[in-house]
This record gives sequence, C-alpha cells and structure tokens, in this order.
Amino acid sequence: MARLATQLDRLRRFSLDSARLAVDIGRVLRFAVAPPADVPGIAVLAGDERARRGRRAAYRVRVHNPTDTTVALALEVRGGIDDEPPVFALRAELVLEPDGVAERWLVCTWAGAAELLPAPPADVEPVWLADGPVARWRVDATLADGAGRPLHRLEIGGQLLG
Repeated sequence: MARLATQLDRLRRFSLDSARLAVDIGRVLRFAVAPPADVPGIAVLAGDERARRGRRAAYRVRVHNPTDTTVALALEVRGGIDDEPPVFALRAELVLEPDGVAERWLVCTWAGAAELLPAPPADVEPVWLADGPVARWRVDATLADGAGRPLHRLEIGGQLLG
C-alpha cells in the first residue's frame, strides 16, 4: 500500500512539473515568434552599496536606445534616505541616436548636494566600514519619452553609515 501511495505522489509531481514545462515552452515560443517591441531603457544603475552622509558618493546611470530612430528622452534621478522625502531630484535631457548609449554619473553627498556629470568623477573615495549602518539610502532613476510618458524605471539601495 505504501508503494502505491509513493507512486501516486510521484505521478502527481510529474503532472505538475509537466504542466509548468508546457507553460514555459509556450512563453519561449511566443517570444521567438513575436519578440517585445524595442524601447529605450535604463541599462545600468549601479554604485557602491555603502555611503556616508557628507562624503561624495558616485552612481553610474547608462541609458540605451535599441530602436532605429533618434529619440529625445528625459532622465530623472531621485535619492532619499529611509522613508523621508527625497534628498535630491535631478533631471537630464538626452538625445540618443539609433542604437546609441548615454552615460551619466550621479554624484551626491546625501546631505542635499547632488549633480549629474557626463564623466566619472575623479575625487570620490571608497567608504571604509568604521561604523555600522544608521539608515538606508535609495536612488530611483526614471526614463521618460519626449511627451513625458515613463518608459523605464530602476531603483537601487544600500546602507548609510554613521
């Protein structure tokens, strides 16, 4: 009797796995037949997960245009600490050629000062782990088209050290 119960359990698991496999194969075939439309997006939003209030921190933002036309885009970058209102909000207007890439560097102090630079900053020092975290920071990047419609959004976060 125990052997029969074991076999029925195996059959039930096989049925569930087979159903999941069929659904996943359908998704792959749908993507192969009709891939999603190419739209500009944020390719990279990255930076050190540790920051210290009052010291410069740098975050890299890369935007890619995979379409065959030149597009005008608006990149908006906001940063905040925990659930407080945003510490900064910056905006950059970008014009990307077909299959073009634009890179901006966000440099901020987490004390209100922030700017978007076209090249990586040279004066940002690494943060050493001397103190424990006192808060959490977040950077949110939103990309919109020329009419202001949002196209893509990425958010990263990390620790603000004391």
